Amino acid sequence: MRSRAFVSAYVLALAVQLCLSAHAQQADGRTVFNIQCVACHQVDGQGVPGSFPQLAHNHDLFLARDFPARVVLFGMEGTIVANGQTIQGAMPPLGNMLTDAEIAAVVNYVRSSFGNDRLRPKDMAPLDAATVAGLRKLKDADKTHDYRASLKAAKNGGKK
Repeated sequence: MRSRAFVSAYVLALAVQLCLSAHAQQADGRTVFNIQCVACHQVDGQGVPGSFPQLAHNHDLFLARDFPARVVLFGMEGTIVANGQTIQGAMPPLGNMLTDAEIAAVVNYVRSSFGNDRLRPKDMAPLDAATVAGLRKLKDADKTHDYRASLKAAKNGGKK
């Protein structure tokens, strides 16, 4: 009996250790993308014309360091023009499903994939989990459509 209890305790301790080490590993943006994003934005980042914007060669990913994280965290709905295509749709908020590290990882993955690596401003640092955590607490950070419009207007000299 004693050896069976010892083995059970050992197996339990090993299982806990495996869970903790898996949790401690860095989030993998590609894995998050393939689980959460690929159904709408497609495996190649091309999206679905008229329904889901393409992420490939998408300048909006670099409007501000935090903009894509806000979209992932809080979602976004309304009409947008992305890469010359008008899209009337909704991105569901994923903030309750993903950790701060996972959101940062998936944003960094998308920004460095699908040809987007050539669009990154040289002074734009990769996103980190601390920035995402700060967005969760920021008042009005969930107004992503308005935030996007203000960023686009600023980029275009005040014109929306």
